[in-house]
Amino acid sequence: MKKILVQGNKKGFVILFASMIATIIMVISFAMASVSIKSTALATTSSEALTALYAADAGIDCALQVMNPPPWLPVVFLVGPPPMSLWSSPFCGNTWLSAPPSLPLTSAYTFDIEIRDNTTPTLQSCASISIEQDVTVTPMITTVYARGYSRCNGSVPDVNHPRFLERTMEVEY
Repeated sequence: MKKILVQGNKKGFVILFASMIATIIMVISFAMASVSIKSTALATTSSEALTALYAADAGIDCALQVMNPPPWLPVVFLVGPPPMSLWSSPFCGNTWLSAPPSLPLTSAYTFDIEIRDNTTPTLQSCASISIEQDVTVTPMITTVYARGYSRCNGSVPDVNHPRFLERTMEVEY
């Protein structure tokens, strides 16, 4: 018995195979793009969070400098606008602070500082600091609250910025 082989049109198989390979490559490309976009967003958010955290930390450092001035810092200063004369308060971030309060504090002492990145002049962060003392207990307890902001206009938080973040720190001693 003789076998009859029927050869069909195989051109359709090549088109089907090519479209399947193209679809697989496209799905992989979209998946990689999606992961890349999410990674970029996460990195940006992490950067903004660190900026806000560092601003809060700088605020804590400024508050500690106000409350515990270094021993080499003279007690009496000439008062006037810097840099023409010495100032009666510390320089924190890019901000001259107002005259330190008399101690112990009878009410909360608050101030704001701005922090500029010299390598990126448009990037500014800032912090709002509040110092409170509880004199009703012995020994006296001093609490420092610092709120760091990732985006600011001067020392004012830019809450409308799409990447605005806030971080808070509290120190008690």
